[in-house]
Amino acid sequence: MWGFKRSPDNSKSTQIAFLYEALLGRKVDDQGMADWLRLWEGQPDWHVSQIANLIMTSPEFRRFHPVRPDSGPTYKAYPYFSSKLAFRPDDWMLQEIVQGGLYERYVLEAFLETITPASRVLDLGANIGTFTIAAAEKAKHIVAVEMSPENAKILAINVHLNNLSNVTVLPCGVAETLRAITFESVKSSAYIANNTITLDNHILIDQALGVPLDTILELSTPDIIKIDIEGYEYKAIAPSKLIWKQKPIVFIEFCPVLLQRVSGVQPEKLAELFFSHGYSATILHRDMTRETVGRNLELLMTRAHEYVSRGITHLDIMMTPD
Repeated sequence: MWGFKRSPDNSKSTQIAFLYEALLGRKVDDQGMADWLRLWEGQPDWHVSQIANLIMTSPEFRRFHPVRPDSGPTYKAYPYFSSKLAFRPDDWMLQEIVQGGLYERYVLEAFLETITPASRVLDLGANIGTFTIAAAEKAKHIVAVEMSPENAKILAINVHLNNLSNVTVLPCGVAETLRAITFESVKSSAYIANNTITLDNHILIDQALGVPLDTILELSTPDIIKIDIEGYEYKAIAPSKLIWKQKPIVFIEFCPVLLQRVSGVQPEKLAELFFSHGYSATILHRDMTRETVGRNLELLMTRAHEYVSRGITHLDIMMTPD
């Protein structure tokens, strides 16, 4: 968790004021204070870190912390299973790996349980390889797809660092058709950019090759897929025909807000797509429990709304074919 200093009264207004000075280099204005307090009051379970995370995605934060092209990143390797995992030491999203040894343990353990020595795995949105490197110790072959050039670079470093001959890295994204994808990098994640590029956000804008899912499936022929592509899941999967023929087990992030914003669909559409092709859902809860949902769309959406009400943006789901 963030180690922000506390005031004697520890009030929300005091913490917001501190965040403004620490992250934006200025005092909070009246309108900003009112807006953030209103948002925080509506999310009573939120920690101050949630407010910090949102401020750090703002154009003002990017202007105050511009990218310095002359300051190349450094990497540090940590033990990870029987392997090593390298990442930028200043990447706060990966603190969980250092502190707890694993990232998203509640998903990763279920994912690894499905892998056998004969498994062929496809990791869509591989990031720096937290799932790929762990799976490489068990699977026959893994195709790791990562759109962000920075993440793909670290992913490749991790593959070479561990001398993995059973991993193929594809530095591209997934798209409905073969095309260039414009995306915006926020912290360690890359989001398809549907908004207009401006002077406020151009330093974080990049492009990558977008490849249809069926093209990747022809190459990888997976029996297990992990897909985490920041709300683009529906647009990537909907045009596919091969995924329903190959019938892999699919581990997928289910984020209602991003599905609406990035894929432009109601989140129910993604679940219905799987259910209509003979898949059943199991929710992988963060307390390490697993809840069998089957094809009960109402129950799945109830759980998603419960998570959002607690300030958690998404569910993690294992989709299993009949």
